[in-house]
Amino acid sequence: MPPKKSSKQYPSTTTKKKNASSKKPISQKSKKATAELGGEKITFNKGGLHRSLKVPSSYKFKTNELKRINRIPDGTSFKFQDDTIKMSKRIHKQLTLGLNLMKRKK
Repeated sequence: MPPKKSSKQYPSTTTKKKNASSKKPISQKSKKATAELGGEKITFNKGGLHRSLKVPSSYKFKTNELKRINRIPDGTSFKFQDDTIKMSKRIHKQLTLGLNLMKRKK
């Protein structure tokens, strides 16, 4: 005789409801900005460096300050405005872009 099939129905994983506390907050889309450097149009996220360095968007960066931070090697933690931040390739790219855009305005 063939084995008897179980009459138990297991709920599918797709109908499982999540708690309201486990939902991630909806992040706002960052606005894109474009600039022309060396005859080439560049698109980047507006305020990306401010977010990476945990400062408000009203904060004005100084050229010497950005140069000093840009010398820090990747993977090293540093303090900026009383916040500890770990240097990454992304922050290096944002700093370089910021410095180039600041030079262009002179």
